[in-house]
Amino acid sequence: MKRDPQPFEVLWRSYQATVLGGAGPVQVRECRRAFYAGAAAFSAAIAQPGPDPVRNVDRLSLMLDELAEFPRAVEEGRA
Repeated sequence: MKRDPQPFEVLWRSYQATVLGGAGPVQVRECRRAFYAGAAAFSAAIAQPGPDPVRNVDRLSLMLDELAEFPRAVEEGRA
């Protein structure tokens, strides 16, 4: 029986197709490892909420803002 793709696997495949079109196998492997490490770090950060719901929402908002800014930093050579 074939299993459904896992959520991070779906995201990885989309990222790979969008960003790594001409990359070689070593670069793809290293990027996949970094992608999953980032996913694990983000998941761990949101899976351990503190006791204050407002601070949790603020923290998540800051994290999402940082992720949204990152592509611009890459384009500008700051990342």
